[in-house]
Amino acid sequence: MIEIGKYNRLRVKSAATIGLYLSDGEADILLPIKYVPEGVSTGDFLDVFVYLDNENRPIATTLKPKACVGDFAFLIVKDVNAHGAFLDWGIAKDIFVPYAEQRTGMVKGGKYLVYLMIDDVSGRISATSRWGNTLKRTLITKKAMRFPC
Repeated sequence: MIEIGKYNRLRVKSAATIGLYLSDGEADILLPIKYVPEGVSTGDFLDVFVYLDNENRPIATTLKPKACVGDFAFLIVKDVNAHGAFLDWGIAKDIFVPYAEQRTGMVKGGKYLVYLMIDDVSGRISATSRWGNTLKRTLITKKAMRFPC
């Protein structure tokens, strides 16, 4: 099963003029031509990051995001509009932080600690700077699993 907001190891199913179609055996996903590594052939496996494009379709990239879903990261605000802030997370699409998920109003150029998550309502990857409870749960889980904090 392809995981959105995470790295996935997928097999190259076929090639097209727009890129490669990758598969996990159940679903196919596009890796646009600009991200296709040299020398890749049908049947090869690629480790790619999967996110949703502007039309909410899963898409793959070989670019390395600064964080994955479930991670904390310091990210810089690229833009702010009437709905929230857009942060640079290292791939073609910026990550959105709605105003309701901002601990304090974010400003363009500012750097903020955020937690990346899948929004329950839209199913999109988003971020929050209201991470206090999430951090507590993460630390408790790690302690329960006997991982060092």
